[in-house]
Amino acid sequence: MIGSPLLIHIKKRARQIIGATMGSRYAVLGVNCAHDASACLVVDGRVVSAVAAERITRRKHDDGFSQRAVDYCLDAAGLTATDLDMVVINQMPWKTAIEHADRNCLCDNCFPDKVINPSHHLLHAHYAFHSSPFDESAIFVTDGSGYAYGEYARGCPEHLGPPVDYDLWEAESCYLFADDRIEVIDKSWGAWKEMTERRFRFPSLGHMYSLASQYIFGTWIAAGKTMALAAYGRPNRYDFEIVEKKDGRLRVDTDWILRFKNPNRWDNPRNVEEYQDIAFKVQEELESALMYKLNWLHDKTGSKNLCMSGGVALNILANRKIMRETPFENLHVTPAATDAGTAVGAAFYAYSKVTGRPPVRLDTDFLGREYDDAEISEAIATQGLEPSESIDDPAAAAAQDIAEGRIVGWFQGRSEFGPRALGNRSILCDPRRGDMKDHLNRCVKHREPFRPFAASVLEHRVSDVFDLDRPSPYMLLVATMREGWAERAPAVLHRDMSTRIQTVSVESNLMFHRLIERFDALTGCPMVLNTSFNDRGEPIVDTPVDAIRCFLGTRMDTLVMGGHVIRKMLVPGSFDFRKTVPVLHETVRVDSLWSSSLFGLSSDRWTVRRDFKDPMWIGPQGFHILSMINGRMTAGEIADAVARTFKRASVGTMETLLDWQDRGFLYMTLAIRGRRRAVQAATLSVMS
Repeated sequence: MIGSPLLIHIKKRARQIIGATMGSRYAVLGVNCAHDASACLVVDGRVVSAVAAERITRRKHDDGFSQRAVDYCLDAAGLTATDLDMVVINQMPWKTAIEHADRNCLCDNCFPDKVINPSHHLLHAHYAFHSSPFDESAIFVTDGSGYAYGEYARGCPEHLGPPVDYDLWEAESCYLFADDRIEVIDKSWGAWKEMTERRFRFPSLGHMYSLASQYIFGTWIAAGKTMALAAYGRPNRYDFEIVEKKDGRLRVDTDWILRFKNPNRWDNPRNVEEYQDIAFKVQEELESALMYKLNWLHDKTGSKNLCMSGGVALNILANRKIMRETPFENLHVTPAATDAGTAVGAAFYAYSKVTGRPPVRLDTDFLGREYDDAEISEAIATQGLEPSESIDDPAAAAAQDIAEGRIVGWFQGRSEFGPRALGNRSILCDPRRGDMKDHLNRCVKHREPFRPFAASVLEHRVSDVFDLDRPSPYMLLVATMREGWAERAPAVLHRDMSTRIQTVSVESNLMFHRLIERFDALTGCPMVLNTSFNDRGEPIVDTPVDAIRCFLGTRMDTLVMGGHVIRKMLVPGSFDFRKTVPVLHETVRVDSLWSSSLFGLSSDRWTVRRDFKDPMWIGPQGFHILSMINGRMTAGEIADAVARTFKRASVGTMETLLDWQDRGFLYMTLAIRGRRRAVQAATLSVMS
């Protein structure tokens, strides 16, 4: 036990009494235990650190209480659990809280001042308002759902609106925030429908979208894919209404999905057309519902400002319509609009509770760790790579590589908290290349070919290139290119001719701004293509080791970390890869053995996967190749051994190894001065 409850209580009470007259330090913690688990530490009203658990565990959308996320934040300030004045927890069921009581920092003995489960939407709202530049604002929170009224009534019955049945859950919430005043304008509650065909149904805008995502892609956490796919759909394909709009309320039909009978079957082109049309339909319904509700909210509040949070707020197409078709003059969307952001809202809520004062405005999403030169050097050495080149101007070096056609992994400063890479954990390349989008999707991100990429553009030049007249620092607005630019930067253009925009200023990110500025000087193009530094199924990288592993497991060409540059050896297609040494990615695992018998013939197959990606099936020959990849045998030696065993030409083995390299299961290396250097075939744009 950290200390006796009495001593801890006396220590905290003394600090509170002294603080009333001398301004002593107050430290509070917000914790999200739902999906996208996270933690946030606020000291003296300022966010010191915030992190999503997935960045540490490497499990995307990781959920539950994360001690590692809590420790990450406390370590950033040099604090321990006993230094905290209050902890506010989002979605910690009471049974789970009790189970944690004897083994971690949530115990009652450590925290006499602990608040469990304030309104989920209220925490979203606190984050939205206190990360905005506004003194007063209407707040709209919309996501899949909050939690049950009964859970709130038992834990923290604050700002819930009129009482409702204990079994009803939050659907949408409207507030008016002004300094320390919070007014509930409207709350919608709903009941879960019975499970049908493995799909839960709930009457909210977010769940409508998640239901479509689950039907199309097999998972409810694919809303971004559904939004991208909507650009390929056809209007007026379905004449039914999903969202009824009446008397200022939204009534979402939860049975609409039962009309469709071909879930997640991409092998049939007819199904693909249906998926595209469904995506278009739910996007259209979402935008129509938001326009109706937000016009109503403006009438009720009269505010010129709007803040939004909750997963639906990440829908950039809807955000564009909000700016164009509602009376609100100013829009702020939280960069971490998913449930991860509730940890920040919880910490802000806690600080206001402890001190009676509002927190300091949050104006950045760079809330994670920064790594110094020694830590980066150690990571490079640990991975056994050739010593990197040290440079004085990383931004200029990266801009030069991008201008020459290379794909650059960019790792600088503190990591982003939200799901968008904003120039500190990014993969960057040249938006002028027409073939770059397909290459990135196929060989770097290993994802669907219809997925678009964003543009990071110099803030003072954004209106020269796009029909956008305001900053978009968190990549949450979309715009159309002005005449002549679509041909100049096709790699960031989506099917509907839109582009997701991040504006970059000297104030928001000095190093990234310098990189784009330098690229503009080299090419006359004031933007770069920017996508998150991760592979399919992985969270964004957080540590130097994460970055190196992702770099080696994809077809990126250059890695810039701090002042260190690592470049793969780019060789022409005629290069003899037999002399290279294949190395399996650290996260590759053989999951299972499957045997079948057909017409008396037996066949063995294995599933091989990397991290949480889709498995790859291999037969006996593939397994034999896999078993010989030991970091010492050359590709030629492996190919010859396979040819002797299976009496087949070794060329097939070489094709297999290069295919596995493209898939990210391995990388090819050459030994240089006792260290490995990754080797890959260059794209024509780099070699020319």
